[in-house]
Amino acid sequence: MRTSTAVRAITTATAAFATVAALSAPASASAAGSASAAGSTIHYSYSDPTSSEVLPCGAVWTYGGEHRGTIVKATVDGFFRIVQHDYYPGTLTYQGRTYRTDDHQTDITTVAADGSTVGTLNGQGLFTHLPKSGVVVRDTGHLVFDEATHQTIQSSAHVIPFDADFDYGAVVCAALTGQ
Repeated sequence: MRTSTAVRAITTATAAFATVAALSAPASASAAGSASAAGSTIHYSYSDPTSSEVLPCGAVWTYGGEHRGTIVKATVDGFFRIVQHDYYPGTLTYQGRTYRTDDHQTDITTVAADGSTVGTLNGQGLFTHLPKSGVVVRDTGHLVFDEATHQTIQSSAHVIPFDADFDYGAVVCAALTGQ
């Protein structure tokens, strides 16, 4: 299982899913909605607090999250679709040098009438480029997964699935320390 990087994407999807409840609530400053005979739509945005992790080699990975999305409820077949753009500004600091680790992707969650959910991530998840090492982590492309179990349904060649063994800290530290 992926380390904390999986938690970032899963937490994002969970937060968006929780926002579905706002469809029946009046519009507020953080979520503006409109209803019609065709269904309901709500637009939202939120930010994650900045977090820091010390990787095994002593490097400090600092990141936050900015999320903007739209939730659409179709009245005909009873499904919800959440389309959210995620941006994770971040840095990686090691031995006095700081590197950018900005990640971004589009997160689509489809909630069927029976409550089952399928997630789709498109774009660039984790992408870490270090001087002299080149690209050390490349999580880009298309991933479809069951949101309840995090089991991969489909993925493209350069995606790191949630159900794969992957340790971001170990990979980055190997590149930073030359091992």
